Amino acid sequence: MSKTSLTLSQCKICGASASYSYYGAMACESCKMFFKRNADNKKKTFRCDFDGNCEINVYNRHICSACRLMKCFKAGMCTEMFRSSRIVKRKVEAIASTSSDVVPWKSRIPLQIRPLNLLNYDSSLLDSDQWSLMRNLVCSYDERHAIQAGKEFVQELDRAHPKLRYRMSEKRILEICGLIYKQTEPCIRANRDFHTLSSHDRSVVLRGAVDNVSCFAGGFTLWNSGLILDSAVRKALESAFGTMAFNLTLLQTSLLDQDLYTIKLTLSLVAFCASNCTSYDGDCSTNHLRDPQKILSIENKYSELLWKYLLYKYSFSDAVRRFTQLVQCIVVTLTIRVHLQNIRNHTDVVDSLVQQIEKQQQIDLEDN
Repeated sequence: MSKTSLTLSQCKICGASASYSYYGAMACESCKMFFKRNADNKKKTFRCDFDGNCEINVYNRHICSACRLMKCFKAGMCTEMFRSSRIVKRKVEAIASTSSDVVPWKSRIPLQIRPLNLLNYDSSLLDSDQWSLMRNLVCSYDERHAIQAGKEFVQELDRAHPKLRYRMSEKRILEICGLIYKQTEPCIRANRDFHTLSSHDRSVVLRGAVDNVSCFAGGFTLWNSGLILDSAVRKALESAFGTMAFNLTLLQTSLLDQDLYTIKLTLSLVAFCASNCTSYDGDCSTNHLRDPQKILSIENKYSELLWKYLLYKYSFSDAVRRFTQLVQCIVVTLTIRVHLQNIRNHTDVVDSLVQQIEKQQQIDLEDN
Protein backbone atom coordinates (compact mmCIF):
# COMPACT_ATOMS: atom_id res chain seq x y z
CA MET A 1 0.00 0.00 0.00
CA SER A 2 1.44 3.40 -0.88
CA LYS A 3 1.84 6.03 1.79
CA THR A 4 -0.52 8.40 0.00
CA SER A 5 -3.33 5.84 -0.03
CA LEU A 6 -3.43 5.45 3.73
CA THR A 7 -6.77 6.27 5.30
CA LEU A 8 -6.23 8.69 8.16
CA SER A 9 -8.20 8.15 11.31
CA GLN A 10 -8.24 9.84 14.72
CA CYS A 11 -6.00 9.00 17.63
CA LYS A 12 -8.15 7.52 20.41
CA ILE A 13 -6.14 9.41 23.02
CA CYS A 14 -5.69 12.98 21.76
CA GLY A 15 -7.74 13.17 18.55
CA ALA A 16 -4.80 13.89 16.22
CA SER A 17 -4.52 12.26 12.80
CA ALA A 18 -3.51 8.60 13.03
CA SER A 19 -2.84 5.90 10.43
CA TYR A 20 -1.94 2.79 12.44
CA SER A 21 -2.92 0.86 15.51
CA TYR A 22 -0.19 0.73 18.18
CA TYR A 23 -0.25 -1.60 21.19
CA GLY A 24 -3.95 -2.33 20.73
CA ALA A 25 -5.45 1.08 19.83
CA MET A 26 -5.48 3.56 16.96
CA ALA A 27 -2.91 6.17 18.02
CA CYS A 28 -0.72 8.93 16.64
CA GLU A 29 3.08 8.76 16.77
CA SER A 30 3.23 11.09 19.78
CA CYS A 31 0.84 9.05 21.93
CA LYS A 32 2.48 5.81 20.79
CA MET A 33 5.89 6.98 22.01
CA PHE A 34 4.40 8.42 25.20
CA PHE A 35 2.78 5.06 26.06
CA LYS A 36 5.93 3.14 25.18
CA ARG A 37 8.09 5.35 27.44
CA ASN A 38 5.77 5.50 30.44
CA ALA A 39 3.33 2.59 30.59
CA ASP A 40 5.85 0.07 31.90
CA ASN A 41 8.15 2.49 33.73
CA LYS A 42 7.87 1.66 37.43
CA LYS A 43 10.17 4.53 38.41
CA LYS A 44 7.66 7.21 37.40
CA THR A 45 4.49 8.00 39.33
CA PHE A 46 2.27 10.58 37.66
CA ARG A 47 -0.18 12.74 39.62
CA CYS A 48 -3.10 14.78 38.27
CA ASP A 49 -3.78 18.20 39.83
CA PHE A 50 -7.48 17.97 38.95
CA ASP A 51 -8.47 14.58 40.36
CA GLY A 52 -8.15 12.77 37.03
CA ASN A 53 -10.71 14.94 35.20
CA CYS A 54 -8.45 16.49 32.53
CA GLU A 55 -9.77 16.52 28.97
CA ILE A 56 -6.91 15.23 26.81
CA ASN A 57 -6.69 16.63 23.29
CA VAL A 58 -4.03 17.46 20.70
CA TYR A 59 -3.45 20.88 22.25
CA ASN A 60 -2.86 19.90 25.90
CA ARG A 61 -1.73 16.28 25.69
CA HIS A 62 1.74 17.21 27.00
CA ILE A 63 0.39 18.81 30.19
CA CYS A 64 -1.15 16.05 32.33
CA SER A 65 0.75 12.77 31.92
CA ALA A 66 -1.44 11.00 34.48
CA CYS A 67 -4.68 11.54 32.57
CA ARG A 68 -3.01 10.89 29.23
CA LEU A 69 -1.64 7.53 30.37
CA MET A 70 -5.00 6.58 31.90
CA LYS A 71 -6.71 7.40 28.60
CA CYS A 72 -4.19 5.23 26.74
CA PHE A 73 -5.17 2.22 28.85
CA LYS A 74 -8.90 2.99 28.49
CA ALA A 75 -8.49 3.13 24.70
CA GLY A 76 -7.17 -0.45 24.76
CA MET A 77 -3.40 -0.03 24.71
CA CYS A 78 -1.58 -2.72 26.69
CA THR A 79 2.00 -3.38 27.71
CA GLU A 80 1.78 -7.05 26.70
CA MET A 81 2.30 -5.98 23.10
CA PHE A 82 5.67 -4.34 23.83
CA ARG A 83 7.63 -7.59 23.42
CA SER A 84 6.58 -8.24 19.84
CA SER A 85 7.71 -4.77 18.80
CA ARG A 86 11.11 -5.33 20.42
CA ILE A 87 11.56 -8.63 18.51
CA VAL A 88 10.81 -6.90 15.20
CA LYS A 89 13.28 -4.15 16.07
CA ARG A 90 16.04 -6.71 16.83
CA LYS A 91 15.37 -8.45 13.51
CA VAL A 92 15.69 -5.19 11.60
CA GLU A 93 18.94 -4.38 13.41
CA ALA A 94 20.31 -7.88 12.63
CA ILE A 95 19.52 -7.53 8.93
CA ALA A 96 21.10 -4.06 8.84
CA SER A 97 24.31 -5.38 10.47
CA THR A 98 24.78 -8.09 7.82
CA SER A 99 25.24 -5.60 5.01
CA SER A 100 27.48 -2.59 5.08
CA ASP A 101 25.61 -1.22 2.06
CA VAL A 102 22.33 -0.84 3.98
CA VAL A 103 21.67 2.78 4.84
CA PRO A 104 19.48 3.38 7.91
CA TRP A 105 16.07 4.64 6.79
CA LYS A 106 16.20 7.71 9.05
CA SER A 107 19.28 9.01 7.24
CA ARG A 108 17.44 8.93 3.91
CA ILE A 109 14.69 11.28 5.14
CA PRO A 110 15.53 15.02 5.12
CA LEU A 111 15.47 16.51 8.60
CA GLN A 112 12.24 18.47 9.09
CA ILE A 113 12.11 20.99 11.92
CA ARG A 114 8.60 22.07 12.88
CA PRO A 115 8.53 25.75 13.91
CA LEU A 116 7.46 26.39 17.49
CA ASN A 117 3.99 27.87 17.70
CA LEU A 118 3.08 28.59 21.31
CA LEU A 119 -0.58 29.10 20.47
CA ASN A 120 -1.01 25.64 18.93
CA TYR A 121 1.46 23.36 20.66
CA ASP A 122 2.62 24.63 24.05
CA SER A 123 -0.95 25.12 25.16
CA SER A 124 -0.22 25.65 28.81
CA LEU A 125 2.91 26.86 30.54
CA LEU A 126 1.56 26.88 34.08
CA ASP A 127 4.46 26.57 36.50
CA SER A 128 4.32 25.26 40.08
CA ASP A 129 3.79 28.76 41.54
CA GLN A 130 0.81 29.34 39.26
CA TRP A 131 -0.72 25.97 40.18
CA SER A 132 -0.37 26.92 43.85
CA LEU A 133 -1.88 30.37 43.25
CA MET A 134 -4.81 28.83 41.38
CA ARG A 135 -5.57 26.43 44.25
CA ASN A 136 -5.50 29.30 46.75
CA LEU A 137 -7.84 31.47 44.65
CA VAL A 138 -10.26 28.61 43.99
CA CYS A 139 -10.44 27.68 47.68
CA SER A 140 -10.95 31.28 48.83
CA TYR A 141 -14.60 31.37 47.72
CA ASP A 142 -17.13 28.84 48.99
CA GLU A 143 -20.41 29.07 47.11
CA ARG A 144 -22.00 25.86 48.40
CA HIS A 145 -24.04 27.28 51.30
CA ALA A 146 -25.74 29.98 49.23
CA ILE A 147 -26.45 27.63 46.30
CA GLN A 148 -27.90 24.99 48.64
CA ALA A 149 -30.12 27.59 50.31
CA GLY A 150 -31.32 28.71 46.89
CA LYS A 151 -32.14 25.17 45.78
CA GLU A 152 -34.09 24.52 48.99
CA PHE A 153 -36.06 27.73 48.47
CA VAL A 154 -36.92 26.72 44.88
CA GLN A 155 -38.24 23.38 46.19
CA GLU A 156 -40.24 25.21 48.86
CA LEU A 157 -41.79 27.48 46.22
CA ASP A 158 -42.73 24.47 44.09
CA ARG A 159 -44.67 23.03 47.01
CA ALA A 160 -46.38 26.32 47.95
CA HIS A 161 -49.82 27.48 46.86
CA PRO A 162 -49.63 29.82 43.82
CA LYS A 163 -51.11 32.71 45.84
CA LEU A 164 -48.38 32.38 48.48
CA ARG A 165 -45.43 32.17 46.11
CA TYR A 166 -45.16 35.92 45.46
CA ARG A 167 -45.72 36.88 49.12
CA MET A 168 -42.86 34.76 50.41
CA SER A 169 -40.36 35.47 47.63
CA GLU A 170 -38.98 38.97 48.30
CA LYS A 171 -38.15 38.50 51.97
CA ARG A 172 -36.54 35.11 51.42
CA ILE A 173 -34.64 36.20 48.34
CA LEU A 174 -33.05 39.02 50.34
CA GLU A 175 -31.97 36.48 52.95
CA ILE A 176 -30.33 34.31 50.28
CA CYS A 177 -28.69 37.36 48.68
CA GLY A 178 -27.37 38.14 52.16
CA LEU A 179 -25.57 34.78 52.11
CA ILE A 180 -24.04 35.66 48.74
CA TYR A 181 -22.81 39.01 50.04
CA LYS A 182 -21.54 37.43 53.25
CA GLN A 183 -19.21 35.06 51.38
CA THR A 184 -17.48 38.05 49.77
CA GLU A 185 -15.72 38.92 53.04
CA PRO A 186 -13.69 35.68 53.48
CA CYS A 187 -12.97 35.65 49.74
CA ILE A 188 -11.25 39.05 49.88
CA ARG A 189 -9.59 38.50 53.24
CA ALA A 190 -8.10 35.19 52.06
CA ASN A 191 -6.51 36.85 49.03
CA ARG A 192 -2.78 37.17 49.71
CA ASP A 193 -2.22 39.83 47.05
CA PHE A 194 -4.78 42.09 48.72
CA HIS A 195 -2.65 42.11 51.86
CA THR A 196 0.48 43.10 49.93
CA LEU A 197 -1.09 46.51 49.18
CA SER A 198 -0.41 49.48 51.37
CA SER A 199 -3.12 50.37 53.89
CA HIS A 200 -4.11 53.42 51.79
CA ASP A 201 -4.41 51.45 48.55
CA ARG A 202 -6.30 48.63 50.29
CA SER A 203 -8.91 51.11 51.48
CA VAL A 204 -9.26 52.49 47.94
CA VAL A 205 -9.60 49.06 46.33
CA LEU A 206 -11.74 47.46 49.05
CA ARG A 207 -15.11 49.05 48.28
CA GLY A 208 -14.91 48.23 44.56
CA ALA A 209 -13.69 44.71 45.29
CA VAL A 210 -16.66 43.94 47.54
CA ASP A 211 -19.00 45.50 44.97
CA ASN A 212 -17.59 43.60 41.99
CA VAL A 213 -17.27 40.21 43.67
CA SER A 214 -20.82 40.45 45.04
CA CYS A 215 -22.27 41.36 41.63
CA PHE A 216 -20.39 38.61 39.79
CA ALA A 217 -21.00 35.92 42.41
CA GLY A 218 -24.67 36.94 42.62
CA GLY A 219 -25.40 36.03 39.01
CA PHE A 220 -23.42 32.79 39.30
CA THR A 221 -25.27 31.68 42.47
CA LEU A 222 -28.72 32.68 41.20
CA TRP A 223 -28.15 30.63 38.05
CA ASN A 224 -26.66 27.53 39.66
CA SER A 225 -29.32 27.35 42.36
CA GLY A 226 -32.12 27.68 39.81
CA LEU A 227 -33.54 30.80 41.48
CA ILE A 228 -33.25 32.95 38.36
CA LEU A 229 -35.53 30.52 36.49
CA ASP A 230 -38.47 30.86 38.92
CA SER A 231 -41.03 33.50 37.94
CA ALA A 232 -41.82 34.45 41.55
CA VAL A 233 -38.15 34.91 42.38
CA ARG A 234 -37.56 36.94 39.23
CA LYS A 235 -40.33 39.32 40.23
CA ALA A 236 -38.92 39.59 43.74
CA LEU A 237 -35.40 40.29 42.44
CA GLU A 238 -36.68 42.99 40.11
CA SER A 239 -38.58 44.61 42.98
CA ALA A 240 -35.62 44.43 45.39
CA PHE A 241 -32.79 45.54 43.06
CA GLY A 242 -34.44 47.44 40.21
CA THR A 243 -35.51 46.53 36.68
CA MET A 244 -32.27 47.57 34.96
CA ALA A 245 -29.99 45.63 37.34
CA PHE A 246 -32.28 42.61 37.06
CA ASN A 247 -32.30 42.63 33.23
CA LEU A 248 -28.52 42.99 33.18
CA THR A 249 -28.23 40.04 35.58
CA LEU A 250 -30.22 37.93 33.11
CA LEU A 251 -27.72 38.91 30.41
CA GLN A 252 -24.83 38.17 32.79
CA THR A 253 -26.07 34.65 33.53
CA SER A 254 -26.30 33.90 29.81
CA LEU A 255 -22.60 34.79 29.45
CA LEU A 256 -21.31 32.92 32.51
CA ASP A 257 -18.93 30.04 31.94
CA GLN A 258 -20.13 26.78 33.48
CA ASP A 259 -16.63 25.72 34.57
CA LEU A 260 -16.37 26.31 38.34
CA TYR A 261 -12.61 26.94 38.31
CA THR A 262 -13.04 29.54 35.57
CA ILE A 263 -15.73 31.32 37.60
CA LYS A 264 -13.60 31.44 40.75
CA LEU A 265 -10.52 32.69 38.91
CA THR A 266 -12.67 35.41 37.34
CA LEU A 267 -13.94 36.39 40.80
CA SER A 268 -10.37 37.17 41.85
CA LEU A 269 -9.79 39.10 38.65
CA VAL A 270 -12.83 41.37 39.07
CA ALA A 271 -11.79 42.06 42.68
CA PHE A 272 -8.75 43.91 41.31
CA CYS A 273 -10.52 45.41 38.31
CA ALA A 274 -9.20 48.79 37.11
CA SER A 275 -12.57 50.37 37.97
CA ASN A 276 -11.56 50.09 41.65
CA CYS A 277 -8.65 52.49 41.31
CA THR A 278 -10.52 55.59 42.47
CA SER A 279 -12.87 56.07 45.39
CA TYR A 280 -14.92 59.02 46.67
CA ASP A 281 -15.37 60.10 50.26
CA GLY A 282 -18.33 61.91 51.81
CA ASP A 283 -17.15 65.30 50.50
CA CYS A 284 -17.01 63.94 46.93
CA SER A 285 -13.23 64.29 46.88
CA THR A 286 -11.26 61.61 45.09
CA ASN A 287 -8.78 59.17 46.62
CA HIS A 288 -6.30 57.80 44.10
CA LEU A 289 -4.02 54.82 44.37
CA ARG A 290 -0.49 55.62 45.41
CA ASP A 291 0.90 52.57 43.64
CA PRO A 292 -1.34 51.83 40.61
CA GLN A 293 1.42 49.72 39.07
CA LYS A 294 0.95 47.19 41.87
CA ILE A 295 -2.73 46.78 41.02
CA LEU A 296 -1.96 46.41 37.32
CA SER A 297 0.65 43.74 38.02
CA ILE A 298 -1.84 41.74 40.12
CA GLU A 299 -4.52 42.14 37.48
CA ASN A 300 -2.09 41.02 34.78
CA LYS A 301 -1.04 38.00 36.87
CA TYR A 302 -4.65 36.87 37.31
CA SER A 303 -5.49 37.44 33.63
CA GLU A 304 -2.50 35.35 32.58
CA LEU A 305 -3.45 32.61 35.04
CA LEU A 306 -7.03 32.51 33.76
CA TRP A 307 -5.89 32.37 30.13
CA LYS A 308 -3.37 29.60 30.76
CA TYR A 309 -5.95 27.58 32.68
CA LEU A 310 -8.36 27.84 29.73
CA LEU A 311 -5.60 26.66 27.39
CA TYR A 312 -4.85 23.78 29.75
CA LYS A 313 -8.48 22.69 29.94
CA TYR A 314 -9.72 23.35 26.40
CA SER A 315 -8.57 23.63 22.81
CA PHE A 316 -7.12 26.93 21.63
CA SER A 317 -10.23 28.01 19.69
CA ASP A 318 -12.51 27.08 22.60
CA ALA A 319 -10.23 28.93 25.04
CA VAL A 320 -10.42 32.07 22.88
CA ARG A 321 -14.20 31.85 22.75
CA ARG A 322 -14.53 31.36 26.50
CA PHE A 323 -12.07 34.15 27.34
CA THR A 324 -13.88 36.58 25.03
CA GLN A 325 -17.21 35.67 26.61
CA LEU A 326 -15.77 36.20 30.09
CA VAL A 327 -14.61 39.69 29.10
CA GLN A 328 -18.17 40.46 27.99
CA CYS A 329 -19.49 39.05 31.26
CA ILE A 330 -17.11 41.25 33.30
CA VAL A 331 -18.27 44.36 31.38
CA VAL A 332 -21.90 43.48 32.16
CA THR A 333 -20.98 42.90 35.83
CA LEU A 334 -19.40 46.35 36.10
CA THR A 335 -22.52 47.84 34.51
CA ILE A 336 -24.71 46.05 37.08
CA ARG A 337 -22.55 47.54 39.82
CA VAL A 338 -23.17 51.06 38.47
CA HIS A 339 -26.94 50.59 38.51
CA LEU A 340 -26.89 49.16 42.05
CA GLN A 341 -25.25 52.23 43.57
CA ASN A 342 -28.70 53.77 44.13
CA ILE A 343 -30.27 50.59 45.54
CA ARG A 344 -30.14 50.50 49.33
CA ASN A 345 -30.66 46.74 49.47
CA HIS A 346 -27.23 46.57 47.85
CA THR A 347 -25.31 49.59 49.17
CA ASP A 348 -26.21 49.01 52.85
CA VAL A 349 -24.86 45.45 52.76
CA VAL A 350 -21.71 46.46 50.88
CA ASP A 351 -21.02 49.29 53.37
CA SER A 352 -21.43 46.87 56.26
CA LEU A 353 -19.04 44.34 54.66
CA VAL A 354 -16.42 47.01 54.01
CA GLN A 355 -16.59 48.12 57.66
CA GLN A 356 -16.26 44.52 58.88
CA ILE A 357 -13.21 43.85 56.69
CA GLU A 358 -11.52 47.10 57.71
CA LYS A 359 -12.22 46.40 61.37
CA GLN A 360 -10.78 42.90 61.10
CA GLN A 361 -7.71 44.26 59.30
CA GLN A 362 -7.13 46.67 62.17
CA ILE A 363 -7.40 43.83 64.70
CA ASP A 364 -4.93 41.74 62.66
CA LEU A 365 -2.46 44.66 62.59
CA GLU A 366 -2.70 45.13 66.35
CA ASP A 367 -2.17 41.41 66.98
CA ASN A 368 0.96 41.47 64.83
